[in-house]
Amino acid sequence: IVFLARPGPAGREPYCNGFARHPRRRARAQAREGFGRPARRTVHDPRPMTRFPAFEHPEFRRYFVGQSIALVGGFAHNVGMAWLAYRLTGSVALLGVVGFAQLSPALLVSPLAGLLADRYPRRAMLIGLLGSVALTGLLLAALTAAGLLSPALRVLLAFPRGMLFGLEVPIRHALPLRP
Repeated sequence: IVFLARPGPAGREPYCNGFARHPRRRARAQAREGFGRPARRTVHDPRPMTRFPAFEHPEFRRYFVGQSIALVGGFAHNVGMAWLAYRLTGSVALLGVVGFAQLSPALLVSPLAGLLADRYPRRAMLIGLLGSVALTGLLLAALTAAGLLSPALRVLLAFPRGMLFGLEVPIRHALPLRP
């Protein structure tokens, strides 16, 4: 700690880096210096004061709501797939294989998706990927309703879902960036 040359008030400790060493005195000194206070806005400033300034932009609000719905749907699909595998067979081993088939393709596909996100239109790719994910969910629902879903078919349906998830995440993260 570097002490300044000037001493503190009579009978008190010296100032440390321009602020008193006592916590309350330091807080008061910082408040006087302007630390910790929001910037004052003038009467003529048209911007509203919000806690999250990104939500002032309609494009970001639309992106945030859409991605929130997509993420909740994706996680519900993953949980539903695992629940279906365990509920219909009672096999913990099949539950592990389905989980592995859902998540392991992301390790292989994600680096390639980063390349795709840099070269092609992100929005169009993301819409196409989310549509494909919805189709895999609809196919799973149709096969389950028809009673045609076997354990091997369950694993085969989990693998493309994992590949689509591995493609979707890097593209989703790159979407708000401007090229």
